[in-house]
Amino acid sequence: MTKDILIVDDDPAILALLKLHLGKAGYRPRATTSGETGLEVLDEGVVQLVIADWHMPGMSGEELCKQIRLRHPERHIHVIVLTAETAHEQTLRAFKAGADDYVTKPFEREHLIARVRVGERIVDLEARLVEQCRLEADQNRLRKAVDSMEQVLGVISHELRTPLASVRAMSDVLLTPGGSEMAEAGTFLRSINSEVMRMTDMVNNLLEAARLNSGHARWNWSCFQLRDVCEEAMETVRPLVGAAGLELRCSLASPEMAVFGDSDALRRLLINLVNNSVHHTPTGRVEIIARPETDGQGAWAVISVIDTGTGIPAELMPKLGQAFALNSGMIGAGYIRGSGLGLAICKGIVEAHGGALAISSTPGNGTTVTARVRADLLQPAGSRHESVELKDISKEAA
Repeated sequence: MTKDILIVDDDPAILALLKLHLGKAGYRPRATTSGETGLEVLDEGVVQLVIADWHMPGMSGEELCKQIRLRHPERHIHVIVLTAETAHEQTLRAFKAGADDYVTKPFEREHLIARVRVGERIVDLEARLVEQCRLEADQNRLRKAVDSMEQVLGVISHELRTPLASVRAMSDVLLTPGGSEMAEAGTFLRSINSEVMRMTDMVNNLLEAARLNSGHARWNWSCFQLRDVCEEAMETVRPLVGAAGLELRCSLASPEMAVFGDSDALRRLLINLVNNSVHHTPTGRVEIIARPETDGQGAWAVISVIDTGTGIPAELMPKLGQAFALNSGMIGAGYIRGSGLGLAICKGIVEAHGGALAISSTPGNGTTVTARVRADLLQPAGSRHESVELKDISKEAA
């Protein structure tokens, strides 16, 4: 129950009388002679009941009411005005300023306490309603989280059960007497290794997606040259691209492009995007193009991964970047197994760098994925991502 009450009146005798009455009624009065001091008390966040004189030198009761509503719009602070005026115009003026009730002077103790009791019940009811809304919101979030988890578990069980069954069947064959001497033994071992690698990638992607969505992701922020990140990513994906018989290109509009961000995360972004392109490009090339850009918001780095692959049907475009949204949907002319986690992680990385991911594609004519990230952010963007201490290595990057 609300028991703290702020009294604002420039008359010491009235203050003493109000403190006496309220104290005997079981309240904890806090008295001040000015509206400015009263606002400082309210800023502490404890008091939610106010009794204020309407006519005061300096900040009047009317201005005090207005300031309370302006400074604390999210809090229900019940304001009772003390006034000697009973004209309809004056009471209406008080309510328009933000007062909730008024008591006329001279006041009777019983009448004053009754008004305070009403205000107390209103404040307590407001607090219960706010708490109820908070609990309902928490329950809704929990319900959505459970529904989402059930969906994810269902998809994961489908994505993992099939390869696990295949791995078990092949390993059972290899473990039989003479199994390791079979002509198919090498093929079985390669298949087992491939399936284990795919399942490992899925688990790693799940952990990474959970980290990004947890609201507590930590980023290793520094200043670095984008050229170095592109070269390191190229070295990582070059064997995969070469094995697929594709050409790999990389071009930077400016060789000296300094970026503030997480270099490891941007490297992961490029590797994921190039891997996606390789999987859907039977012949041709995969190309990385990076360029600087400046607008009214600041400096940007625009990185595009372009392929000459099969492209993406228009009906699948809205699902891209949503974990498990494709559910082994069709891309190009064939079906793929995939969770969509890789592209969802890419979106999380780009958003942490203050940017957005854009995809354009035409079936049969390839796909272009463009990541536009801020190059001048001194910490991760958005409240979902935890700020970290900036390690300034700009001199090394230069």
